[in-house]
This record gives sequence, C-alpha cells and structure tokens, in this order.
Amino acid sequence: MPDVSAQEPGKRARGSSFCADHGGVDIREILGDAGDAGDAGGPGGADGVADAAGLISARRFRELGVGADQLARLVREGTLQRVHRGLYLPRERWKGLRAGARHRIRVLAASEAARGRLTFSHHSAAALFGLPFVDARLDAVHTHDPGATGGTARSGITVHRSRVAAATESIDGARVTSLARTLVDVATTSSFLTSVVMLDHALRESLARSCGPPRSGPWRWSLTKSSLREELDVVNPRRGGRLARRAIEFADPRSGSPGESLSRVRMHELGFVIPELQVRFPNARGTYFDVDFWWEEPRIIGEFDGRGKYERPNGPDARAPGDIVWDEKLREDELRATAHASFARWPWSVAFAAPVFHRFLAERGVPRAHR
Repeated sequence: MPDVSAQEPGKRARGSSFCADHGGVDIREILGDAGDAGDAGGPGGADGVADAAGLISARRFRELGVGADQLARLVREGTLQRVHRGLYLPRERWKGLRAGARHRIRVLAASEAARGRLTFSHHSAAALFGLPFVDARLDAVHTHDPGATGGTARSGITVHRSRVAAATESIDGARVTSLARTLVDVATTSSFLTSVVMLDHALRESLARSCGPPRSGPWRWSLTKSSLREELDVVNPRRGGRLARRAIEFADPRSGSPGESLSRVRMHELGFVIPELQVRFPNARGTYFDVDFWWEEPRIIGEFDGRGKYERPNGPDARAPGDIVWDEKLREDELRATAHASFARWPWSVAFAAPVFHRFLAERGVPRAHR
C-alpha cells in the first residue's frame, strides 16, 4: 500500500486499496464532489457529480464507472445512504443532518425520481417551507392527489386524497401545497404540540417579512390567523377540524423560537397560567431587555434557554461562550432588581418532559390556571 503520509498535501493516494476494492474508481473523490454540492447548494465538482441537494443518481454513478453491485456494497459498508430508489447521498453528510433536513432531502429525491409530477403536502411540504418539527413523525413522504381513490401508501410515499384541490407553488423545483394549506393539513393530522410549533413560526415569519420590501418565494404571501381559519373552512376536513382550530387559536406570532412554543404548549397542557410573551423591561443604559415569558402575578420572569445561545458563532465578532454566560448573568441580575421579580430558566430537556416541567414550574411558584 502506498505511503499516504508521503503524498503531497491535499492529494489523495491513487491506486490505494480503497480504489482497488471499488473497481479502480476513486469513490472518495466522487463523494468529495458530492459533499461540495451539499455544502454550497449547487452542482458539485467540475463534472456536476451531484444535484443541488447533494444527491447522486445511480445513472451518474454508472457514468463514473460505479456499477449496481458496487453501489449495493457501498450502501452495506455505510459509505452511501440510499435516500430514494436510484438516488444516494454520502453517508457522512446524511449522519450530520437533523430529522427535518433528512426529510427535506427525501422529499427532493422523491420529486426528482417522479420528474416533478408529485405535489407534496403535510409534513413534506412543511419541510420544504423550512418549518420546524417537534414531536413529529417523519417516516413517510406525503403527497396531495385530489384524484386518488383514497389515502394510500406506496414505496415510502403516503398519498392523501382531498375533496378540495390545494393551491400550489414550487420550492427548489418541487411542487408543494400552499403555506396555509400545508399548515391546515398538518394541524388536522398531527399533535397539538407539532401544530402549534409550526403555526407560531409561520405566523412570526410572515409578520416579520410583512414589514420589509416585497418578496418572492414561498413566504411571499401574507399569513394570518384569519387566513388560516378561512383555509380550514374551505378544506372542511372530515376529521381533525376541531384540533386544527384549537391549534390556530392558540398560536401566537410573539413566540420567539420552537423551544418557547414547546414551553407554552406544555404550560397549557399542565394547567399553568399562560404568561405574557416578549415583554420589555427598561435597563440602566436607556434601552430594553426583552424576556420570553412574564407572569405579572407573582412577578416571575421565565426564559427558555436554547443551546444555540451559548455556542460560539463564526465571524470576527464572535464571543466566547464564557463571555456570553457572564453577560447573561449580569442581565439576569439587573432584571431581578428592576422588575422586582424572580427568574426561572429552563432548557429543552426540561420543557419536553412534561412531569419534569410540571415540577419545575410548581417549585418556582408559577400560578395554576382556573378551569
């Protein structure tokens, strides 16, 4: 075996056993180009090995000298991930994706395999809209077909029949149901938690973008509770209508993150008073501190602590996590003094586990709702 350490920096060793074991084809170079596609969002390598999603087709592999038997072996070895029939992704890239991002790749693969003939709906459309997933099942790709004889499943694709055809648009080359229809479909078929997290996010994004210049793309339409109610009335689902309406009424664009939405849903389910959201308190510098949750009585500030707040960002202005933690302590101390309030912080793990969150809120004196 050649001495790889003696190779010129940045060069791959040709003729290695890896190449020999795979028919003399340098799989690492092919997958390296595919990784470039996934990172940059465009064609990978000079030869365009992968598509914009980073997927490599079996046909492209054949053109590069990798046959069906070799592909099957690469999948068994864990080098490739089969995303859809005839479409693959480097396994290392697949392992680095969260569930929502994986589902998005599966949807794009299904669209490519069907040559754009499918209309994606429910969670699959939500993935392309970039909506967040909490407590959601993502084991099948969902499509909308008013002409189907009934809800059916085939090759990992669930087909939904509807009496009412959906408005559609295109995202990354895939046809999806409109944003309002997508949210209504999710809300009629999913848990209250899954629905509220998506609804909060969509309403917040729509409100934020409505203040800016005209926009194109999937968020170009204004989304409000009224438009969601109207869409639900038009669809008039046989099942799930009451659940969807309850989620729409509970949704709040002031919820600043999926973690805050999760926390609010848990408070509601556990019977605690729902606090005011995104309340401002003046500080000594003449500006404001925004807090996630505020209970006027008995004067409690609540904050959801997402991990991202303490991770070191990239860029010249990045701050060390220790500095961020110290600044948060100073902010909390000032808020305690100026608001004459106690302070409660909780991470994702506490909010997600209902019994743990119940004990956490009760121990800090959060009031119970009168029902």
